[in-house]
Amino acid sequence: MIRTLAAAALALLLAGAALANGVEDGNAGLEALNRGDYDLAVRLFTRAIAAADLNPEDREFAFVNRGRAYLGKKAYKLAAADFRQAGRMKPGDEDAQEGLRLALAGARGDAVRLPPRAPSQAQLIARWGAMGTLAGKYWLLSGGKGPQMWARYQWQEPGRLLAFDGSDRKGRPVAGQCALDAAASTIACATSYQGATSDSAVALQANGWEESLSANTAQVRQSVSRAGPDAFTVTTQTYRNGTWTTAPVLSLAAVPEETIAALKWKAHKGSPFVRFLGDLGKSLLAVTVAGAPDQGQGQDQGDPNAPPPQ
Repeated sequence: MIRTLAAAALALLLAGAALANGVEDGNAGLEALNRGDYDLAVRLFTRAIAAADLNPEDREFAFVNRGRAYLGKKAYKLAAADFRQAGRMKPGDEDAQEGLRLALAGARGDAVRLPPRAPSQAQLIARWGAMGTLAGKYWLLSGGKGPQMWARYQWQEPGRLLAFDGSDRKGRPVAGQCALDAAASTIACATSYQGATSDSAVALQANGWEESLSANTAQVRQSVSRAGPDAFTVTTQTYRNGTWTTAPVLSLAAVPEETIAALKWKAHKGSPFVRFLGDLGKSLLAVTVAGAPDQGQGQDQGDPNAPPPQ
């Protein structure tokens, strides 16, 4: 079981909140633990545990991870004490139970294999590629007729869950979430717009990403390619009735919040999207992050024999 510290607190940390607190020490401890720097991890988790601002769930998690650091140092009695404390704070915690089993085995002189290291927050964010640069910014989608839609992207859980909300030029809200399945290295999104929810699969590419989804009777493939540090081009292709059609290329650019306000579009009344993507694999398509599926490559636009993307 892999967990992270409280998502809301991590979001504050990611946003650059200069807080010398238990959450900051806990996240630094996770980084040290994943590097195998067990001495530093013990010091940081000890400081986090002593911090007055750490909530009970995160303090229990800090005990678990300090126990893991002690396992790495082969300090099995200290590890067992931490896992027991975590078990008292959260009865039934599988991480604490497994850690205690390993600590007791090590104390008996048995060979102990440490549990696999959880990916760090930075490692998780890196798996999003160019898509991860959307976080923490306002983005404006524009075309030949000017601005079409804006969206604000924020990490709900850094490196794992990216949320967005905004509206089109008519004031109709758009909102959704994209989630990373770290074990399978897949990303999938769900979007709510004009009263309907669509699910899509994301395939990361060297300079952007491609998103594939089904909309009514059509298959849609949207390619996003980097055009600058905070700019992308967006190409949308639709497969319907045996024919691929390509819409005019749009631009997607990061803009200040003041630019969004200056549009003077109808007030955005909040996100209509309420579904949490915890069981992502059960409900959404997923494509491996290693590359895009081979959909329609080598076929001319409008080829009636071109198969739709799978």
